[in-house]
Amino acid sequence: MTKLRLNNQTTSGTPPQFLKKLIEDILNQKAVHWAIPDCGLSSALRYSVVLEDKSKVFVKAATDNETEKWLRNTSVRNKLSIKGSY
Repeated sequence: MTKLRLNNQTTSGTPPQFLKKLIEDILNQKAVHWAIPDCGLSSALRYSVVLEDKSKVFVKAATDNETEKWLRNTSVRNKLSIKGSY
């Protein structure tokens, strides 16, 4: 897997193009609006995204090794805490 580093100075409402494509490919629909929420203490990029079906998702992307490890650990903990079939 290729690791891509995001510049944490990307503070416009527009995400890096590869992140936009990744999210749209995974969710199988277009993202129609990206906004940067007023929250967070780490250097990770954060976006509140409205999809073409009007649903909303929160996207958080690591910008350095520390936030990458933290996001991976949080993701694993969240998956382990959710009960049900997938």
